[in-house]
Amino acid sequence: MSEKQVRDPNHPGLRLGQGIPAREPNLPVERVTIEDRVEKQLAALLADSAKHKRMSTDETLEETLLHVFDKVERGGGASAD
Repeated sequence: MSEKQVRDPNHPGLRLGQGIPAREPNLPVERVTIEDRVEKQLAALLADSAKHKRMSTDETLEETLLHVFDKVERGGGASAD
């Protein structure tokens, strides 16, 4: 479940969630090391996001790239069509 917590003075602990269906079958994943260069502010954003999620920057970048094209309900998508 993808979940966001929203601050609302009228409702303590308001949470919004969206179920993410499991993908079957699980495919084997082979990872390779790459050397990458990104703009300095983008690297800082990636590092801050990784720290917030308690993940490495590699894991955060992989998660972002894997889910950037996921479809969401009502015909939308994580990326512009």
